[in-house]
This record gives sequence, C-alpha cells and structure tokens, in this order.
Amino acid sequence: MDGPRTELGGAAVAAAGREGVLAVGGWENVGAENGGGPRGSKARERAGGPVASAWSEGGEMFREVPLRQGLALYLLHAGSLRPRRAGLDFSERVLRFSFVLAGSRATRLSGGETHRLRGGMMECGGAAGGRGLRMEFDAGPQSGVDVFMAPAVLAELLGESVATLPAGVRAFMAGEIDLLPGCVRGMRPEQLVAARCVHDVSLQGAERSLLLMSKTLELLSLLFASHRERAGEAGRLPEREIERLQCVRSRLVEDLESPPSIKELARFAGLNDTKLKRDFKGFFGQTVYGYFRSYRMERARELLERGEANISEAAVSVGYSNISHFSAAFSKHYGIKPSQFLRSVRGADAGVGAGA
Repeated sequence: MDGPRTELGGAAVAAAGREGVLAVGGWENVGAENGGGPRGSKARERAGGPVASAWSEGGEMFREVPLRQGLALYLLHAGSLRPRRAGLDFSERVLRFSFVLAGSRATRLSGGETHRLRGGMMECGGAAGGRGLRMEFDAGPQSGVDVFMAPAVLAELLGESVATLPAGVRAFMAGEIDLLPGCVRGMRPEQLVAARCVHDVSLQGAERSLLLMSKTLELLSLLFASHRERAGEAGRLPEREIERLQCVRSRLVEDLESPPSIKELARFAGLNDTKLKRDFKGFFGQTVYGYFRSYRMERARELLERGEANISEAAVSVGYSNISHFSAAFSKHYGIKPSQFLRSVRGADAGVGAGA
C-alpha cells in the first residue's frame, strides 16, 4: 500500500513508509519531508504526475517533458567539474526506465540497492508513492533519458499483453509490493539509437510532442522485447564483471572497419573465450558479433535519418568500403534498401548519395 497522504505543492505525497535517510555510494541525504535536497540544492515541486518534486545541486539538471497524464520524460544534459547530486520524489506508484547515454552515476530507490551506471547502460525499476530516487553523478558530461510511467498507463498501452510481463512487474503494478528492484542491463544498439533520438528531438510545438511520444513508445517497446528474449538468462552480474563487459563493448566498436577477434577481446578483458561470449550475450542480449553488426547498421541508420551523411558517407563511417556490400547488409537488417529508407525520411526529391 502507498500509505496515508498529505499535500505538498498540490501533489499528493505519501507520508508514511518513506525512508528518512537514503544512501547512495556513501552519500546520505534527508528525504523529501525536509524539502527534498541537501542545503544549497534547488528544489522544484510538481503540480501533477508521478513525480512530486525534483531537486539538484548547482541548478537544474533535468528537463521535464510531460507526455500525457501518468507519463513523463526527464531529459538529462549537464556537465560539471565536480560530482553533483540530484533526487526525485514520487507522488504515486511509478515505473522508471532509465537510459544512460554519457557519463556515470550511482542511483538508489528508497529501500533498494545502489546501482552504478555508465553510458550505454539502462536500468528499470519502480517504487510506490512516498518513496524517492537519489542520484550522484560523477564529474564530467552527463546525458540520458528517464521515463516515468504510472502502472495504469502501461496496462492501458499493453492491454492483454500485460500477462506476458515478468511476475514481479505484474505484482508491483497490482499494488502487491511497494518496491520493484532495479534491473541493470547493457543497451542494444537499436535501444541506444532510440534513446538518442528521444534525447535530441529538436522540433517544437505539436510536432515535437507527437514525435517524443512515438519515440518514447518505440524505446519502451524495444526494452520490453529485449527483456522477454532475456527472460531465461542468468541474473545480475557482479559490478566488476559489468565493468569488464562495458570495456569489451567499447573496444569492439572502436574500429568499425576491423573489429578485434574473440581471442583478442578475451585477452583484453582477462576472460576466457567461453565466459566472454556467455556473459556478453547475457548482458547485452546479443552475441559479440551480432552486437557489432547491429551497431554498424543502427549507426548508419542514425546518420541517414538525421541528414548527417548520404549513403556513401554512411557506409564509410561504419566501416564499409564497398557500397553494394553495405546496401546488402542494410537491406538484410531492416528489410529495406538504404536508398528507399532515405527517400522515406527526406522525401522523394532528396539526394540519396552514390548509387546503392
């Protein structure tokens, strides 16, 4: 149960059940009943939606984008020469989906464990009203997308497919448990591209709202699809192993023309071949070279979609010297030729680069 409620800035906030002190990576901070953040932080109360208040040190870090009742985006784009802390407090039961694009942070839901996240990772969880989320960001550039969704909205969007969700998620949505422990995974290339698209939308007005809604739903659909595929795989890896896999992923996509061999990657990570392949697939949801192929295609699609390259340039950027080979790989991955894709994005009169 979410507990008895009191009013805070027009938003119902559960008074009972809140932890007074939340620890994130050795950091302790008084909860929202004393104003949300530590001395010197900037707090902002919300008039509706699942987030009652937000605060951060050194000025606002998140930009809130309400999409509909019970569904909101928080877009992060900030940088600092020193670590910064921030927090959100929830007015109602909420599911959270976090996608880290750059930087690193520690996060903790009230009553849950501390998780370390860095660029290319995602975290899913949930908490009842009256609980909060505490974050500590390392120094340096930070960017990411956080989606907050009321269970009723997810139930409405999924319909009968709610029955396919993990048992723990269904129990949380039904109010049987008040904390859905965070699950940390590596993002697949298509998820990474979708998260970037949400973060970087530059349109204004109604067009921006519609595009953000569609891209957010696309991002969530990719997330649920990957979790369903991974349902039978091993649980959470130790943080040290996750760090190794993140380093392997960075090394893998460092040179898109000449990827390292499995043996080279295994030596680089200090693992044997078998363990590397098993853990990589368990964490990222794809084989090592399956991830590499997807990353190349998703990066090429991103360049074409944003108008940053024509077909020839996109092919070279992702390691192809032969445009025909690139076109065949793109068609196999997406079921459409790059020239057709480019026309659909830019219109029939747009230039499509060298013949593919």
